[in-house]
Amino acid sequence: MFALLSVSGLLILGRISGFAREIALASTFGVSAISDAAIVVLTLPDLMVSLILAGGIKAALIPGLKNTKPQDRQLFVLKSFCVFGIIFVCLGIFVAVNANLFLFFLAPSLTQNAVPGLLAGFRLSLVALPLLALLGVASSYLNVIGRFAPPPLSVCLYNILIIFYLTVFTSRELGLVGLALVIIFANLLRLLIQLFFMRGLLFSLPVRGWALKTFPDQFLKQFVMGVLSYLIIIGVPIFFRSLYSLGGDGSLAIFNFSQKLFEFGSAVLVAPFVTVIMPKLAAVLGRNSSEFANIIVKSGVALACLCVVVSAVGIVFIQYYVDLIFLNGAMTDTDVKRISFLTSIFLLGLPFFGISQICMVGLYAKGEAFKSFKICLLGFLVSGFFTSVIYQFKGTTFVLAPALGYCLFNIFIALFFVNEFKISLGKYSDYFFRVMKRLILTLLGIAMVAIATVYFYEELTPSLAIAVSLPLTVFFIWLNIDHIKPAFKIVVDDT
Repeated sequence: MFALLSVSGLLILGRISGFAREIALASTFGVSAISDAAIVVLTLPDLMVSLILAGGIKAALIPGLKNTKPQDRQLFVLKSFCVFGIIFVCLGIFVAVNANLFLFFLAPSLTQNAVPGLLAGFRLSLVALPLLALLGVASSYLNVIGRFAPPPLSVCLYNILIIFYLTVFTSRELGLVGLALVIIFANLLRLLIQLFFMRGLLFSLPVRGWALKTFPDQFLKQFVMGVLSYLIIIGVPIFFRSLYSLGGDGSLAIFNFSQKLFEFGSAVLVAPFVTVIMPKLAAVLGRNSSEFANIIVKSGVALACLCVVVSAVGIVFIQYYVDLIFLNGAMTDTDVKRISFLTSIFLLGLPFFGISQICMVGLYAKGEAFKSFKICLLGFLVSGFFTSVIYQFKGTTFVLAPALGYCLFNIFIALFFVNEFKISLGKYSDYFFRVMKRLILTLLGIAMVAIATVYFYEELTPSLAIAVSLPLTVFFIWLNIDHIKPAFKIVVDDT
């Protein structure tokens, strides 16, 4: 519990700094083409951080390091530095060569409204990619040895530097190119901070022989599958954000600020669970199957219930929360209302997001990252299909279709993950499924009622939010209380 609270506090600190960065961006540029362009320059470094830290690390690096003998971890880390550094250098070159194509996919609306320095700033920001690869390896090692503090603290420093640039220097000639330079410098500083906490390992690295060592079996496959599956999870909101940006200048920024609000809640609730239980799952896997099942079920139930409460409270008070955060500087009242409405839709999927993340990390620990990739891909295809259906019935001018599509994505992957994990747990599947089935069905009913409300009313006033969310939340808790309490008391007897 102490570890969970400590990690949660540090992650909250990091998220608060990231949120302050979004506030500075909104206050400086408001909702405009320039704000869209600044977000695009920040997108790829943020995307790579999420891919490496949340995808590859959970899928391969942490289990690989955890299952490696302490005396072999030095070579493992050095090999990882070299391999992933080279891979991301090549990736940066590829994206830079095809920068116009990537900009089109990230922000279609900006192709018609040229923003000075966008292409140069975007290409320059790619220099940070190899640094981010090294950051991923360093963060993985620090998590395995129980040093959870340096990674989120370095994130705070990164965001503080960007905030300083946005508030002090952004009006000068450097513009987006200057923003890209700050991104590079801030990530370099993050890396140096984490390497400082690894100095004992680095100073004792052998000079010879490391190149002859290989990664554990299936390591690279697990890493690639983990990155691909998480690429879908974090790429889906970017895809729907691009669709939403077709609504005009500033639409991309509106979607982005709403997504950051959702990510803040998900990081505070979900990331601490995932960070703490991943090493535990990797440690007990193969030696104590009953403990593995206990960790998954108790974490999943606790997180689902917590997300339900936070989602309901968030939907009710989101307008006041967003007003307090964003209604300053260049932001207008209309912009803030649009952010509030989109965030309310996203929050409907928060409990499903939490359940899917717990199941995903369980599959990673079991070495089944490819199953995670297939589930995420299937969820994207199904949610994309339903989004096209919404467009068909409401017309292409229905700007809420991308937001509803993202919410449906979180719902579908939770359903698919629970079904897959029921199979993967083998003889413990009944124990897992009987606890999660009622939770999922009730959450699905709540989400469908709320989505139908949004679909027909197209506006979520505070009174309507209270009328929809609070009774359904009370109903959820009442209906599932007999299933929730035993989940924390039952212990599977492996005999």
